[in-house]
Amino acid sequence: MILRTFRGRVASHLRALAVPSGCASTVACMTGADAPRQSVHGIEPLLSLDEVSLLLRISESGIYRLVRSGALPRVKVGNRTLFEPAEIRRFIARGRDEQAQSKGGREMGASDLGVLNG
Repeated sequence: MILRTFRGRVASHLRALAVPSGCASTVACMTGADAPRQSVHGIEPLLSLDEVSLLLRISESGIYRLVRSGALPRVKVGNRTLFEPAEIRRFIARGRDEQAQSKGGREMGASDLGVLNG
């Protein structure tokens, strides 16, 4: 039961990261407890270590390795390690840029997504 609830929260975060607000996609608008957390005063909710681990599909120790190396910024709130969704998007976009450069081809990257300067 707890795992199902946790996966539901992560799925809502995935939808919130990938789908612009306004429900303009094939994902149906939701209300109530299943709805993704809304930003308050323009601030997106921070993601937990577990949520980032599921989003990036790597272990928690892998997330900590990225944090120690400086590749993935974090926010400490008490004993909790949290992550800003915009920083996760930048991390993914940088990975795409590096992959495109190593291949020598032109693929969509951070500059195409407009996330480097904003």
